[in-house]
Formats: sequence, C-alpha cells, structure tokens
Amino acid sequence: MRVTIERFDTTRTEWDRLASRSATFGNHKMQIRTVNVLALFGALIFLEVRAQASLVPKVGGRGLPTFEQVIKARHDPAQKVVFEEFKSWAENLTPQERGRWMRRDPSAGKGDFWSFEGCSGPQSRGVARAMIAVARNSKDLKSARTIWTRVLAAESVAEASVEKASRTTLSDRTRKTVLGRQLERRAAIDKAWRTAPALSRSDEAVREALFYKTWPGVCKSDLENVMFLKRIVRKQGWPLISVHGVEASKDAWLIVQHADQFPEFQSAVLGTMTSLVSRQEVDGKSYALLFDRVALSQGRPQRFGTQFGKGKGDCVAARPVENPSDIDALRSSVGLESLKDYARKIESNTGMKVCSDPFDTAEPLSPMYR
Repeated sequence: MRVTIERFDTTRTEWDRLASRSATFGNHKMQIRTVNVLALFGALIFLEVRAQASLVPKVGGRGLPTFEQVIKARHDPAQKVVFEEFKSWAENLTPQERGRWMRRDPSAGKGDFWSFEGCSGPQSRGVARAMIAVARNSKDLKSARTIWTRVLAAESVAEASVEKASRTTLSDRTRKTVLGRQLERRAAIDKAWRTAPALSRSDEAVREALFYKTWPGVCKSDLENVMFLKRIVRKQGWPLISVHGVEASKDAWLIVQHADQFPEFQSAVLGTMTSLVSRQEVDGKSYALLFDRVALSQGRPQRFGTQFGKGKGDCVAARPVENPSDIDALRSSVGLESLKDYARKIESNTGMKVCSDPFDTAEPLSPMYR
C-alpha cells in the first residue's frame, strides 16, 4: 500500500511538471501570438499613416482625396507639406500625362485635333484645383464648407442651363438652314458653360472654384465644337451670312474665338474672314474680336482694343494696341462702341474696376474672365 501511494505520488508529481511545461509553452505561444498581432496592428497603422501622408492620386487621377481631407490638410500646420505637394500635382501635368491626354484624333482628318482624352487631365485637375481654391480662400473648415456648398449649387444651375441648351431642337425654323440650327445649339452650350462663373461674380472664392469645377465641361464642349466646325469649313467653306444668316455666322465665330488651344485654326479662319468682311458676309464685330485675339496670341498689338487685361493696380484696361489715338474711329468702322463704353461693359461682367488709364495694362485676364 505504501509503495502504491509512493508510485501514485510520483506519477502526480510528473503530471504537475508536465502541466507546468505545457503552460509555459502555451504562454510562449500566447506571447508570440500577441507580438504578431501587435506587429500587424502596427503595420496597418503605418500603412494608414503612409496613405494619409500624401493626397496625390494614383496615375491617371484616380483616387482623388475628399474635400474634407484637402481642407483639413490646408488648415493643419502639421500637413502643410502634404497640402503643397497636392497643390503642385494639381497645377502641373507631367510630360507623360500630356502625351497620354493630348493625342491627336486620326478620325478628325488633318489638322491639330486632340481627342477627348485632352480633357482627361482637366477632369481630375479641375476638381482638385476647385478644392484648392476653396481651401486657399477659407479661414477654417466651417467657412470652406459654406463656400463649397455654394460652388456645388452654382454648378447645378450651370448643368441645368447646359442641359436646356442641348435640347435646342433642330426643327426650329427661326434659322435659315440646318447648319444654322446646329451652330445655334453648339453656341448655346458654349455660353451656358462659360457664363457659370459669372453667376457668382460677387463672390470671388466661389467664382474661382466654379471655374475649375466646370472646366471639364468647357473643355469637352470646345473640342467637340472645333472638330465640328473644322469639318464644315473644309467641306463647305465659312458659313456666309447670305446663306445661313447673321446669327449663324456669329455662332460659328464664337466657336473659333474660344478655340485658343488651336491657334493655327484661329489664324486660318481670320484670313478667310478678312476677305469676307468687306462683302458683309461676316459680322464686323466678330472679325475685330478675332483679329485682336490672334494678334495678341502671335505677340503683336491688337488693333481694335477688344481684348482687356489686368492693369498695374486692381483694375482692367485694354491690352497693347497699334494706334491708341485712333482706337475709337477703328472701333466705329466695324460697329463697336467707344472704348470707354466697352470698358464699362467689361467692368460690369468681371466685377473689376476700369483703370484710370485705359491702356495701362500689364498682363492678360485670368481665363475665367474671358
């Protein structure tokens, strides 16, 4: 009996020892698991921090940051570098992006046509630059939200105007020809997009952001219009007043006037209009406006004083002209009002004051005013 008890005690002691070893081993496993979990958690936090460390989207503009992220980065001193990095990305296209987004469109025939991919850059950059404009013009997150709400509301109005313009029926008999009705619809869409920023001219912050927000629509409209009109001019020649009417001719001119990304086309059309204006087959005002635009783009002074710019102060004035002393006579010869009256109109449209010296100008106006 004694031996049995001793054997039993010995066995029991062995089990305690084995259990102790098992517990110790289990603790080690638990410790290892705990370390692994903590390491994984730390890695996730690190990845999250790295993801939040940059607001720059992936290649192609996918994955834009939210409005809240941009505004917080702008007003958080600790994220100043992050915001500036995003701002730099938004304002600059890399050579690779330009090559990818600005390819020629072989289906459009000869000429300097870009495909609609030419608007892919502004599509992402436009929204980004709109958010940056709001961030720069806001005091804090609350004021930024207020501005952004106004921008979105104005954008909705602009989109509604564009939708209404796009529904212009081609069966409208107020235009003499089918081409005239086609030009009417295209010009109406162009105007709807470009007048959107003017709806908020009393609020510069909203106006600037809205300009960038609506730029994708403006860009696509311009590209479509230029490709359409260039095909028409190649096949039929310039739309004559005697054939298509005055308004149709003006609508065609508007498309060319806004085709600044196609300077060769603008110059070619101006050459055609020069021979037609004396025959009253094109509108004199349209001719003068395009003449001045082309002259300035080629580094020459304008003739009729139709293009204004930002003066040395916070004011607007005519950009360099050939002969300032005869400007009103030249303007009158093509049916334009005096430079003084025209300056008042510019002032009303832009909300900027006219310089005391109407020829005191230093640089062109921002595209949002043109």
